[in-house]
Amino acid sequence: WIEQNLDAYRVIAEILTDLRPLVRERLESRHGKEWFRDGIPTSIFERLIQNKEQEASIDWYENRYQEVISYAVFPDLYEIIIANPGLFDPVLKLAPSQSLLNTRFLELEVMRSKIARARQVSEAEISFLTSFHLRFRRAVQELIGDDTVRPAPEQPTAKPQKPAESAPEKPPERAE
Repeated sequence: WIEQNLDAYRVIAEILTDLRPLVRERLESRHGKEWFRDGIPTSIFERLIQNKEQEASIDWYENRYQEVISYAVFPDLYEIIIANPGLFDPVLKLAPSQSLLNTRFLELEVMRSKIARARQVSEAEISFLTSFHLRFRRAVQELIGDDTVRPAPEQPTAKPQKPAESAPEKPPERAE
């Protein structure tokens, strides 16, 4: 089962490593340099910052800058996608409704969590993952081919200001 989990991990990691930069690029195309403030819902942004800061306080070996989007997991990415209408239509088409897409992203998160805890991923989960991965790859190709980023629809209320992303471009050296 370990080999099966490793295969599942590779697919999940590929989905995350394809989706995170795509989300960032499309948010930046729409919102500019303030993409993380304007494109990520406040509660998600705050959680990502908290996760980033927690990791930085523990991981003394990491010396590369990590963008806040690197801390987004499937439920976070779902919320970001939903909060930005018109930016991720091919991804939204991965399920017939937003509710079902949310469920699919939660299923991916459960598998990611199982693998991280060294628990066996079931055959049914592998089957879902394989099917989802193929459809996801097509959606990514469609998004990459669509270089038009439509402006965000007008929002009736203003969003509260978020703090700037906290981390310098190059983290300071840590004493050992």
